[in-house]
Amino acid sequence: MFIADVQYDLYIQLSNAALDQTDDTERSTRERFFQTLSNFTDPFSRDGEPLIKDFSYSVTGWVNGLPKVIIGEDREFDLSSLEDIEHIIEGNVDNEGYFKGRVKVFGEWIEDYVIKPKQVYKTRKDSAFGPFHLRIGAFERNINSSSLNDSQHAHFLEQSERYAGFRVYRDGLRVMPYGRADSDYFSIEERRSKNAGRYFWSGRRMFGRIAITRHDNPNLKDKAGREGFIENRASKIFREIVQKNID
Repeated sequence: MFIADVQYDLYIQLSNAALDQTDDTERSTRERFFQTLSNFTDPFSRDGEPLIKDFSYSVTGWVNGLPKVIIGEDREFDLSSLEDIEHIIEGNVDNEGYFKGRVKVFGEWIEDYVIKPKQVYKTRKDSAFGPFHLRIGAFERNINSSSLNDSQHAHFLEQSERYAGFRVYRDGLRVMPYGRADSDYFSIEERRSKNAGRYFWSGRRMFGRIAITRHDNPNLKDKAGREGFIENRASKIFREIVQKNID
């Protein structure tokens, strides 16, 4: 645990000061640590989807002989929470990039929804991206445009401060750094900053993930430092297909 200055990250978690009473360095360190370890396992999968069972974790520090829970086993935001949000895309993307599933728009579900790829992706065995499962949800930032009531909107706004982000999980375990505030792998924030009217999704008010597996997605390989995918043809096509499915 005492590598890459993680000892400072752990030490600063023991502070009793509220986040709004800390300096920028301490605040960003505490938030980054929480973002890294919170939802280390996939909280958004059902049975039959890639997930990991019989695995639990927590982070507890000790201050003057007393325990302080930094990250507990209980989830504050999980699948049941996500299902209450007003906009959702969930379904499977196959080997050719076809999305088949359902979407929710302002609280109303549309079943048997299909998104066709805009082009044919020619791949070989060593460049195929593989099928994956997608589940993301978001809410309208402006309450006057939202289908949520005041209480629901306030709840999601509060939860977005800690749990918003578009993550990737492999066999139920999180692939870093995707979903952290400083990661924009799918160019969600970049595209929205250029044309907010054209691109709806925003990492600051969306929750969810992509679920992949080692068996179905062997070409989505980690870098040596396990911080993201190696840039190869499979990862480039994978990223492009995800972007087009959430356009």
